[in-house]
Amino acid sequence: MTYRLFSILVIYLMSVQLNLFSQDAVFSQFYNSPTLLNQAFVGSSTMTSISSTYRNQWPSINNAYSTYSLTFDKYFENLNSGFGFNLFSDNAGDGSLRTLRFDGLYSYKVKIANNKYIRGGISLGYGQRRLDWDRFIFYDALDPLTGNLTPSGTRRPSKEVPPDFFNINFLTIGTGLLYSDENFYIGTSFDNINQPRNSFYKVTPDGTNTGRDLKYSLHGGYYFALAKDFRTKETLGFVSPNFLYLNHGGFSQLNVGLYSELSRLIVGGAYRYSNSNTDAVIALFGVRFDYFKLIYSFDYNIGSVGIKSGGAHELGLTFNIGTEKPKININDCTQIFR
Repeated sequence: MTYRLFSILVIYLMSVQLNLFSQDAVFSQFYNSPTLLNQAFVGSSTMTSISSTYRNQWPSINNAYSTYSLTFDKYFENLNSGFGFNLFSDNAGDGSLRTLRFDGLYSYKVKIANNKYIRGGISLGYGQRRLDWDRFIFYDALDPLTGNLTPSGTRRPSKEVPPDFFNINFLTIGTGLLYSDENFYIGTSFDNINQPRNSFYKVTPDGTNTGRDLKYSLHGGYYFALAKDFRTKETLGFVSPNFLYLNHGGFSQLNVGLYSELSRLIVGGAYRYSNSNTDAVIALFGVRFDYFKLIYSFDYNIGSVGIKSGGAHELGLTFNIGTEKPKININDCTQIFR
């Protein structure tokens, strides 16, 4: 009993500390929700795209993190513009700290040469963070024999002072830029440019900035065609090495990976390195049908947390509605994002 309560205490405190530091979850399958990565990906296909991602991180530690996303975007050719939205939810500490955010998205595409494009995007988001203080168990409220309960079954009191707020509402502004041609893409994005309120306290004890830290990323990849239909010249398989560097308030991570498709089969892997968190090896596999893509990935933690945490499971779904303009004699370097 005592061990279980102590474990819950450690989990909750760790969940709050990590979430306050890194603030925004990042999917291993960042290519499954590209508009969360970079606003310039909005309308990158002539088809209407709907994607959803679910991530369960460290499931062996009392459901430490669970994250959901739903994205939608559509391109309007007569306007050279894309419109869309992101819906994002993150639960830390088995629901003790919840974040919900909705982003409105816009992008504009400029053709600079044959099959070479630059896209710029912006986002305006509304979010809420909610702290369930009653779920927290602190050290001074634990008894070696009965845990956090008195002999009569009531909760032991704690001297910890509650925060000034249990709910925070905020607005965020972001922007992104993307270059793509037949074989190569590279992009950058910036979020929380306005650094809205992030702390549950009016004034932090150390006097540090209480705003949400600026988040920026650099990402890119290359496209190697493996096989083509000798009649239609359509690409049947490809390999795409890719990378993602992200920095959020001093926390940084680098993902280097390989994504490949052959016919309907999708396989790949990646390595993630971060400056203050666990490293992981990521394996993925999935299938693609005409208008539907399903991918499962697993993060094998090789850092201090280790595999005893349960790693991380991620499931990504993508639906494409409509007809993509045929690309017969050229490659499609951003195909992994659709």
